[in-house]
Amino acid sequence: ITAVLSLGGWGIVAGPGAFNSTPARANLTDNEAKARLVKDGLAAKTEKGEYSETIAKGLVVRTDPASGDRVRKKGTVRLYLSLGTAVRTVPKLVGKSRGDATDALQAVGLKVGALTEGYHDTIAKGKVISTSPGSGNKLKAGASVSLTISQGPQPVDVPDLTGRTVDEARTE
Repeated sequence: ITAVLSLGGWGIVAGPGAFNSTPARANLTDNEAKARLVKDGLAAKTEKGEYSETIAKGLVVRTDPASGDRVRKKGTVRLYLSLGTAVRTVPKLVGKSRGDATDALQAVGLKVGALTEGYHDTIAKGKVISTSPGSGNKLKAGASVSLTISQGPQPVDVPDLTGRTVDEARTE
């Protein structure tokens, strides 16, 4: 009998009976999730939030242990709240080389979009003239920023002035 009771006690305290399945709590507010976990006999602790493209800001994104995983009876489930969509700011890129602009975008979680070229009188060939959207704009992480790259000053057609006087050449 002692062995049976010991085995039964082990099953409840340390064995399979000591665990429950973590209930799903995603898409609930922090207070709603905590109240439901307490009702299920579990403790809750809110942790630092995470960005989410699908879960609204302030709602539970995930739990640890994850939904369906084992958690000790009267154990603690950590709640991670959504910070909303990750937002990035377009950095100042005008005057940077194409490579430096690409690196700067990647460093903030954005990527290069369409590339166009244009003439510019003061920005050297190969450098960024403008971005779309412009610097300071807020975008979702992973969004694209289009770059216009300088071809240098616009070439000017010089007419054939052979055989003309200096005054005629200046006039033309």
